[in-house]
Amino acid sequence: RAGLAVVDANLAPTLVPDIMELVPDLVRWTETSSLSMGNWTSMAEIRNKFSKLKIRKPLIYKIKLPLDEVNRILEEAKELYFIGFDKLQVPRCIIKFRYLKHDKNSSQFID
Repeated sequence: RAGLAVVDANLAPTLVPDIMELVPDLVRWTETSSLSMGNWTSMAEIRNKFSKLKIRKPLIYKIKLPLDEVNRILEEAKELYFIGFDKLQVPRCIIKFRYLKHDKNSSQFID
């Protein structure tokens, strides 16, 4: 699975953050904060628990996708998923793109 690594003016936070948005920020916070967590848990415990999820923060586009970057990622990863969410972060649609090469000799598409 591939994620986009582009910063764009139309990037915007969602109204209701979900686990994909919160976990990377929480892990980064545990790595940079000098605060202690009291006697219930430690920063290391929190970091270890959430780091195991291996979640990379997604980029959320509301207006326009960076097509050159999308094409580059699709060619590299061979598959790319776009997920449309409503305001409450309920997934409403998923679009899967597969990269296929066009064979000029046979006029067919191949993986």
